[in-house]
Amino acid sequence: MEDTLTDGYARALQLESERLRLERRIGELAHNFDGPEDADELKSLAGRLRDVDVELEGLLTGSAPSRGISQKSGPLRSYTIPLRTA
Repeated sequence: MEDTLTDGYARALQLESERLRLERRIGELAHNFDGPEDADELKSLAGRLRDVDVELEGLLTGSAPSRGISQKSGPLRSYTIPLRTA
């Protein structure tokens, strides 16, 4: 069971890191927007951000969807992962 929890925490940290990179890139594109190519990239990044939010939310609630399945979800803004001490 500890391995499962450790793997889950590691995946949540990976997703949060990816989420921050996506948000940073979206901000850069929005600030320097320059035409259709940027619009396509923004659309792609927004879709990936939504997928990351869905997967992260699923990990934290114990109902992770299968990878590759996109579901619409509101952005996940904050969460707490309890750390085991001892």
